[in-house]
Amino acid sequence: MHWDFDMYIRNRVDTSPTPVPWHTMRNHFLIFLGTMLVMFALGEIYPSYRPVGPKQYPFNDLYLEKGGDPNKEPPVVTHYKI
Repeated sequence: MHWDFDMYIRNRVDTSPTPVPWHTMRNHFLIFLGTMLVMFALGEIYPSYRPVGPKQYPFNDLYLEKGGDPNKEPPVVTHYKI
């Protein structure tokens, strides 16, 4: 066998210590988790919705297509400019 055979196989044991201490990793994780929970709670308390207006249709709000009487005058429809 080759002298450096273990360099080419995947089942080597990594003996190096972790680059960051465990208590620091734990603190960062808990800070992240706490921040996410606070943001979730704020989102539940103060929900944010996109502003919506009434659906606007052409041709007198599709008066005839919705089953309106063609002999009567359709109601006045206000079209909003956004």
